[in-house]
Amino acid sequence: MASRSVKNTNSAVCVSRRKTATVTSKKTAKFQSSLKALRILDRQGPLAQSHVAQDLGVTPPAALSHFRKLGKEGLVVAVDKKFSNGRGRPLELWDIDRSRNFTIGLVISPPELIIAMADFADNIVLQQDHDVSEVETCDKIEAIIDAFIVEAVDYVAKSDYSLRFACACLSGPVNMPIMPQINIEGLFNRHNISAVRTTLTIASLFGEARRFPAESTVCVVDWDFGIGVIPCCGDRVLYGNESQAYMVYNKRKVCDFGHQRIVKAGRKCPCGNRGCLEAYAGGRAVIQQLNRPDIHSLSDLRRAAKNGDSEVLRELALAAHYMGSALSQFVLLMGIDKIVVTGPLSDIFPLFRDSFNAGLEDYLQKEEVQSLEASASPNPVGLMVTGSCRAARHLFLHSDLPLDLTLLSKTIMTGY
Repeated sequence: MASRSVKNTNSAVCVSRRKTATVTSKKTAKFQSSLKALRILDRQGPLAQSHVAQDLGVTPPAALSHFRKLGKEGLVVAVDKKFSNGRGRPLELWDIDRSRNFTIGLVISPPELIIAMADFADNIVLQQDHDVSEVETCDKIEAIIDAFIVEAVDYVAKSDYSLRFACACLSGPVNMPIMPQINIEGLFNRHNISAVRTTLTIASLFGEARRFPAESTVCVVDWDFGIGVIPCCGDRVLYGNESQAYMVYNKRKVCDFGHQRIVKAGRKCPCGNRGCLEAYAGGRAVIQQLNRPDIHSLSDLRRAAKNGDSEVLRELALAAHYMGSALSQFVLLMGIDKIVVTGPLSDIFPLFRDSFNAGLEDYLQKEEVQSLEASASPNPVGLMVTGSCRAARHLFLHSDLPLDLTLLSKTIMTGY
């Protein structure tokens, strides 16, 4: 009898667990529908509930229910009423509440550390710029970041706004050895803010993408000490899973374009391999090839190029040709429409555009090269700062990772 009692009890527990799992699954499904509605509004809003209902495959009242849930969360708002040709009630239009939701973007590109907070309409409301060229420990950098977070939290609290997410876009450890030790996630988590870290190229991509039509496929080239390359279409990153853009530190993806091999057993690259593009076209490689006492930094390199230094111009022209040649096959593979060069060396790119285009012509027709209209970013640092905030917003609204269920407050879940 005792054994039978235990068996019956276990069965009851199993049934209970199945019921709980079923309820949780249904709640999660409904939550994911709300999240999908939010994403639709982010990319297409303002919209009527009937439009979103069609995209979700639900009835207009069901779509309205999602809007109300998201409205309680402070994420969406009814923005206008659209009259329907005199027939029926006017349609209520909904949109992301862009003025009351904020993200933080952090850019560390030695010697600069720039941290900003922007609303969902890309308006920067707080920003600090710091020179960290002499910083050798994490403590000072973490103190700068923490002080800004405190100011940002205070700002949103006073106005009953919401600080949703943070994205730290960082240079590699080769450029700043202490970079991996900076406790980015811990600093933000201390203030109950979710945060991720990614590369500088992601910040450039989200900043530059807004300058081009949403349907254009743009290749963003970060010309720095190294070479970063990421293609995008609008805010959609075109490699792997776009929601995992911040995983680039741990996975070799298209963003490792600078470490593709262009010369068998060639020059040694800082990554440890030989023959990488970066070992021939990166700013560091050019400085090493010049081996001159007057050129130690990218600023020195830029200044010499602008002053017409023939040796520097020759080395940079070779670097630009290597870049163009390596990109030519990539352009065909990804269907690139436009190329934009950003980063510290972008302001001298116009001097070497012809060399870059000549490299592209290694595998592309001249007409194809002309249509790409390779150009330099008009404001690489400013767009990178804005881009880091936009990247944070994108990851908050469009992440498909399991963690996305924790990014929004639990008020959405509890209402189901």
